[in-house]
Amino acid sequence: MKIAWQFAFIILNLMLEALFLLLYPFLYLFLWRKSYNACLGYGPRSIPGPYILVHAASVGEINAVKSLLMRVLKQYPELSIVLTCNTQSGLTTAQKLSPRIFARIAPLDIWHLRYLQLAINPPRMVLIVETEIWPNLLAVAAQYKIPVLFLNARISAKSFGRYNFFKSFLRLFESSIRMVCAQTVEDEKRFQQIFNIPVSNCGNLKFAALLPEYEGSKLRKIWGYDEADFVLVWGSSRPGEEELLLSMVNNLLIPRLRLIVAPRHMQRLDEVLALLRAEDYTLFSEAKPPQKILVINEIGHLNEAYSICDLAIVGGSFFDFGGHNPLEPAFYKKAIIIGEHHASCRQSVESLLAKEGIIVSSKDQLKDNITSLYENNDLRIRLGENAKRCLTENAKALDLHLDQIKKILE
Repeated sequence: MKIAWQFAFIILNLMLEALFLLLYPFLYLFLWRKSYNACLGYGPRSIPGPYILVHAASVGEINAVKSLLMRVLKQYPELSIVLTCNTQSGLTTAQKLSPRIFARIAPLDIWHLRYLQLAINPPRMVLIVETEIWPNLLAVAAQYKIPVLFLNARISAKSFGRYNFFKSFLRLFESSIRMVCAQTVEDEKRFQQIFNIPVSNCGNLKFAALLPEYEGSKLRKIWGYDEADFVLVWGSSRPGEEELLLSMVNNLLIPRLRLIVAPRHMQRLDEVLALLRAEDYTLFSEAKPPQKILVINEIGHLNEAYSICDLAIVGGSFFDFGGHNPLEPAFYKKAIIIGEHHASCRQSVESLLAKEGIIVSSKDQLKDNITSLYENNDLRIRLGENAKRCLTENAKALDLHLDQIKKILE
């Protein structure tokens, strides 16, 4: 079976290389139009001195690993970090982290591009955030004896069946992997069934997220809100959720209600604004006091919105998008509501629920949950304090991950 998979991998790579060469002009033009043609090349040779290669798919993964990367840079001043990602929003976020972090769009997982990425100027190690399993990345790392470590790794119950089916293929590349740092005991067991390599439950790095501190009352005034306003943030909204919010806005008996809507993807902005045509709304980029609804139309301001709000609703969870990170509003001690579809952040939600730091709501219950939290200030404060306490108690994940990195570097 192993020989068959090896043969299939060689054939597949030859086909991909041939297609790449044949279609390169068209591929370049297509990706250039999307400002994504950087994935066709790579330039690690410009990095000064020894470095670590880190791959984090997008903004959520970068935010999760940010505090760990800062600790690594502090502990190893001779090292730089090359941080690759798959999205433009991730690239923008990565470019702001540190002068010693060099942000790149990740190359396509084609053998010769991975060779250019890893072999010409090899990194000390490769850190892969969550579950980005790229066969050629692992194959080239194994060929040139570059150790690989998976950080904050997770496999959902839904994805496990697919990974388990292909485990004979995946095991072709495991020789480069020194350790998988799993988020939970369940993730640890799933990885152990797929790979014959060390796996350790190191906890969820999102609990140790390094977020900026804000002076909430001062920032609230800068944004144009009064202390008497009840500010509700819908963070990382996905299709259908803006309509859900609008359907209940006029039925919420909250006299000074102010809404902040932060779409998860900026390319949906026209779609969101079309829904708001009949409403009084302001764009964040406009320099005037916000109307009843403020739409954040620039990347990088959601945490500011969480820091000034009275209630945070975490999007991507009222329809089946898997949910987004509830630990960001928890960092700012805010009362949080999340929907029932939160498989992507299940552990975070369960940890917050265990500490009574979050409310899981349905589309039908949402209006009543918002009203209840508006009417009960003490409950809002208690939810926020419990959420923050949950973060503090789970922050050991940072040290556990750092210990695994040290074992390889030292």
